[in-house]
Amino acid sequence: GPTECSDDVTHAVITPTTTLDTRAPIGHPVRNTRLYILDHHLQPVPPGTPGELYVAGTGVGHGYLNDPAKTATTFTADPHNPHPGARMYRTGDRVRQRPDGQLEFLERTDHQIKIRGHRIELGEIETALRRLPGITDAATTVHHGQLVGYLIGTTEDAKTALAATLPGYMVPSTFVTLPALPLTPNGKIDRKALPAPDPTAHPTGPAREPRTDTERALGAVFAGVLGLPSVSIDDSFFDLGGDSIRSIEVVAGARRAGLRVTAADVFTHKTVAALAAAVGDAEPAEIAGTDDGVGELAPLPVMLRLLEEGGPVDGFNQSVVLTTPAALDLPRLTGALQRVVDHHDALRLRLTGRGPDDWRLVVGAPGTVRVAPLVTRIDAGHRAFADEALLRRAVAAQAEAARDRLAPREGITLQAVWIDRGPDRPGRLILMLHHLVVDGVSWRVLLPDLLTAYERPDAALDPVGTSLRHWSGLLREQAASRTGELPYWETLLSHRERPVGARALDPDRDTYATARTLRLTLPAEHTRPLLEHGPVAFQAEINDVLLAGLGLAVADWRGRSLLVEVETHGREQLHAGVDLSRTVGWFTGTHPVLLRAAALGAEQAVKEMREQLAALPDHGLGHGILRHLGDGSARLPAVNPQLGFNYLGRFAAVESYDGGWAAAPEAREAFAATSGGMPLGHTVEVDALVEDGPDGPVLVATWTWAGRLLESEDAEALAEGWFRALRTLAERAGELAAARAPVAGGRRPALLLEAFEEVLPIRPDGSREPLFFLHGGVGLSWPYLGLAEHLSEDFPVYGFQASGIVTEAPLAASIADMAEDYVRRILQIQPEGPYHLVGWSFGGLLAHAAATRLEGLGHRVALLANLDSYPVPEPDGIPDDRALLAKILEYCGYDAAAFAGGEPTLSEVLELFRRDANPLAGLDEAQLARLLRIVRHHAVLSAEFVPDRFGGDVLFLSAEEGVDEDSPTVAVWEPYIGGRVTHHGIASDHDGMMRPEPQREIGRILAAHLERLR
Repeated sequence: GPTECSDDVTHAVITPTTTLDTRAPIGHPVRNTRLYILDHHLQPVPPGTPGELYVAGTGVGHGYLNDPAKTATTFTADPHNPHPGARMYRTGDRVRQRPDGQLEFLERTDHQIKIRGHRIELGEIETALRRLPGITDAATTVHHGQLVGYLIGTTEDAKTALAATLPGYMVPSTFVTLPALPLTPNGKIDRKALPAPDPTAHPTGPAREPRTDTERALGAVFAGVLGLPSVSIDDSFFDLGGDSIRSIEVVAGARRAGLRVTAADVFTHKTVAALAAAVGDAEPAEIAGTDDGVGELAPLPVMLRLLEEGGPVDGFNQSVVLTTPAALDLPRLTGALQRVVDHHDALRLRLTGRGPDDWRLVVGAPGTVRVAPLVTRIDAGHRAFADEALLRRAVAAQAEAARDRLAPREGITLQAVWIDRGPDRPGRLILMLHHLVVDGVSWRVLLPDLLTAYERPDAALDPVGTSLRHWSGLLREQAASRTGELPYWETLLSHRERPVGARALDPDRDTYATARTLRLTLPAEHTRPLLEHGPVAFQAEINDVLLAGLGLAVADWRGRSLLVEVETHGREQLHAGVDLSRTVGWFTGTHPVLLRAAALGAEQAVKEMREQLAALPDHGLGHGILRHLGDGSARLPAVNPQLGFNYLGRFAAVESYDGGWAAAPEAREAFAATSGGMPLGHTVEVDALVEDGPDGPVLVATWTWAGRLLESEDAEALAEGWFRALRTLAERAGELAAARAPVAGGRRPALLLEAFEEVLPIRPDGSREPLFFLHGGVGLSWPYLGLAEHLSEDFPVYGFQASGIVTEAPLAASIADMAEDYVRRILQIQPEGPYHLVGWSFGGLLAHAAATRLEGLGHRVALLANLDSYPVPEPDGIPDDRALLAKILEYCGYDAAAFAGGEPTLSEVLELFRRDANPLAGLDEAQLARLLRIVRHHAVLSAEFVPDRFGGDVLFLSAEEGVDEDSPTVAVWEPYIGGRVTHHGIASDHDGMMRPEPQREIGRILAAHLERLR
């Protein structure tokens, strides 16, 4: 029997003649004890059916000392007892009733493990698996850090079915089908005897096989792009590790299979089955601009940006380093490179013009660029080059020499250096291209083409779609039609900033020769939840999440909003005929994004970033067109943000190819991106990518900053602050995923997580100084939603709310500590005064404390509005749980006396909320218990609060109803207010002040007072 029920609750007598079968019985209930075997809906299950054991009767304890949250989840209302207030204890034991009436223990339902930072009940996953059609039993365990599901029976797609009811971190990575589960001598599942999964098995469960030729073709493309042996037709491309850049590879692969797919199609349909249904078996659409691309090429916007920056550009490059087969054939390599150069028109580009400020680009015909003089062989066959450190230095030195040989005005945009280590050791191949002819996506085309040309000299290379030259013409045609975007970009670029460094960036002084760099890696334990939970938890792309984290870091670093220039791949679907999936060139797009220094919490930061980026047509492509290709008044000013951001996508840590080729470990040593005299584009910039390593994905960030503008410690503080913000976002993503998890009795209603944000943006837009509303004793600012309706839309309105409702958080030690935290957030939203603070009930005390803190920091508080709040203890002392629950019910418009006995339980209150679709219905019992704890704590803090003196004026609104001669008055504030007090009475009692009629009067008074402050 459990300790929570005083003593034993069942007895079984075991004799030599007892038939034990595989499990020993635990017997019948003892006297004065009732036992229930219940399902997830707390309904009895039939004899022989497994269920959870609940105990009721005299021996059930009252709960856990000083742990109301645990009490609320374990000691629940007894729906099978006619007496009000009766409770039962949830044992967490899974049992069933035998034919002889005795109970038989099966296992613990709360068998927990910790994986990916989350505590997981294996029993909950197993219960969900047993509910699947065709599954008669199931088990789960952990193998090498991954969840593995074991199934008895067959089902079509366990992963997809589970994902509909469980959060992603609770869905096993691999499934194994067994004829029966191994058991211990006493009949429990023997988890140690469960077999290890087959490493070649499909990772997401019994895979649904493709049913049509289109599904087979797309399945092969998905698997090839993602580096998987196979994919189910129901696997989401993005769940399997895809991103926007890899979606371009899907487009190219589909085209090779004769299917016309766009990147937008991949984002919309996600799975093989859905994409195949959308594409059908139709013939591929005609592709626009499939000319040879030969002739004069008008520079793309990103090229004109490079020209605009000035300085030497000959050495501006991108490079890769490959491990080559030991027996590499140099003539064959040269021939393969020649085929690639002849196939991709951008590689035959020459920079012409009358001077350094006059750029004209010409693409030569195939055969006009001879590759042989551009290939260098370095003899490294002697024994010394077996040393890896020497090899790394050799690669770096040769990369630097190759960079110095680039000469785009002479048509030399390629350098290939083969470090030949002899016939017995793999060599190295440095491939370097001038940045004018290549970008990150291009390498995903060039490297497979080079390997195809080398390994299969007679094989045709896949055709190129829309030519670079045709794309350049399309962009120029777009300039006139994009003028509607001008107001948006002009408003954004009007954001004026002080230098983040010692001065503004100077192209003559701040060059790459003076730059400093830092490389940091975010471990897999934090990167994985960002990738796995972030997109679902925040309903955002990973790029949105990373930029939101950068915004949070910048707010801590400089305490103000800053523009950041964001790079994109630039290969947008301008119309249906455009296909750039296999076009080589420098397509990169750039556009500014505002990192707002408003401390609105993790979700709100991502939400604002997501909305800002989603509002951009074609991912911001129009900014570059209007800045560099527009004419006259249709041209944007040349404003370069101080910060730069570039997310390159997700890669394998070491890419491997057929025939002994692979990405070399020295690759990072070889990146000499430009000559030292080239000007820096930003004061600080970060290039980030995700690498899939042996221990999971890691985020790798390379920071570059102007060494003469920022001290290393200062730049490193920003870099470390970004990772700190990303760790917070990763943790929050996990919490949100857990908060959306199902509960006993079925799925809970959707929890409106944004409604519980610590800063509630009631109305974030407006032209005047914001109004900050401080929450009352319940900890929520929801009552102020109605009040904001009566105030001018010129005022942004923010409500501050208590932390620790949805997820556990420490309680503040005092009202002053709470106010200190809120003031910090206020200053990030509005760095300069004057400030407007409003607080009702407990919020009035918070508003007063925040006002004195702001005043102490030298800021002016123009409005401190106190709505019937007094610095005196409640006359009835600290309320108990029953009174607090009644207070919450009244807060939501219910009468607690309507419940039987007048003492509702947490589960009864939640059932009421769910029946009426109340916004609190999404909470579980633990969260509602935390809310009770917060309300009680606020009452304690109120009783202990002694205000500091505020030197300004106060607007005081008091309730005129429900008061007597012992009720406090505004006079109790006199010792704590140095300015004038303006007093108005409101026709309401204290608790009713946030009802519609009193709110209308309060709003009228506030609006008039604010107008007088102008």
